[in-house]
Amino acid sequence: MLTAGARIPGHPPPRRVIAVGGGKGGVGKTVVAANLAVALAQRGRCVTLVDADFGAANLHTLFGIDRPGPGLGGLLSGHARTVAEVLCRTSVPGVTLLPGLGAVPGSANFNHGQKQKLLAAVRAAGGDVVVIDVGAGIAFNTLDFFLLADQQLVVLTPQMTSIQNAYAFLKAALHRHVERSVLQVHAMTLADEARAPAVEPVAVWLARTSREDPAAAARARAALGRLAVRVVGNNVFHDKDRAVVHSVCRMFRDYLGAPVDVLGVLRASRRVHDSINHRRPFLLEDAMDDNSRAFHSMAEALLSLDAEELRPAADGEGAHQEEPDENAAPRPGGSQAPAPGAAG
Repeated sequence: MLTAGARIPGHPPPRRVIAVGGGKGGVGKTVVAANLAVALAQRGRCVTLVDADFGAANLHTLFGIDRPGPGLGGLLSGHARTVAEVLCRTSVPGVTLLPGLGAVPGSANFNHGQKQKLLAAVRAAGGDVVVIDVGAGIAFNTLDFFLLADQQLVVLTPQMTSIQNAYAFLKAALHRHVERSVLQVHAMTLADEARAPAVEPVAVWLARTSREDPAAAARARAALGRLAVRVVGNNVFHDKDRAVVHSVCRMFRDYLGAPVDVLGVLRASRRVHDSINHRRPFLLEDAMDDNSRAFHSMAEALLSLDAEELRPAADGEGAHQEEPDENAAPRPGGSQAPAPGAAG
């Protein structure tokens, strides 16, 4: 058994939670989460890495772990009572793993009560930093683990399908955040009024709401402004691809009405590709590579933000709001993503 939340002597930074998500599978979310955890640990932080890619959990594989133990599944089944019982030690000093739900049919379809239990487990994971590897898609379960964090990272590649899905993912996350943080204290129902922002850019919805109800719009802007969304561009081959990542961020800011900046860009690399098959985080193999330096720069940038100032985004109003049916059909237009430059 490991002790959750044990700190490395001499390093008392405030605890922070970082989520790594994205709209499309295969863009490198798990690789980014694993290596970012290593970079944070190498900066003296005690890191708990959470595998929240439900039904496709494989973070343990990247650390060469064959039998990760029951993990989150053990908490759901009742075989484990505390997070400390299901934490898994890795070969990287300072990094422990909270394994996810395995590839069992239906494992991603847990109910509201089970989700609350898993969210509570992640909150209790301890450590200086908690890094959550979130799965793809825009299911409520996925979005809520993404929004649990103080800092949110969206991983994408400079390809049209990845950009479109990243936009859809981030748009759904922002609307989910506004619904839970703002709308329940305003005189509108989720069944009616909340449908409007799902089919138009958030910035347009905010402008219209400012005319109809300035107070609600102000609360929405405050909630969105507290989000710390950063984009990580992955598998970049050329400088023009790097420019695409920056252009995408500008488009996200324009249409989503929230601050979205580039955290870092990772070049396409055979070494990163091979590290997956070698079952060892890339950052442990080559400390002088461009991508290694990029990971360390990203870690430093994340640690430079004041997690306490961002905390209201995760712990503010609406945290205990009764949620709509998770199995209900998606709202019209909620999952549509435009091509870059098109209205969304």
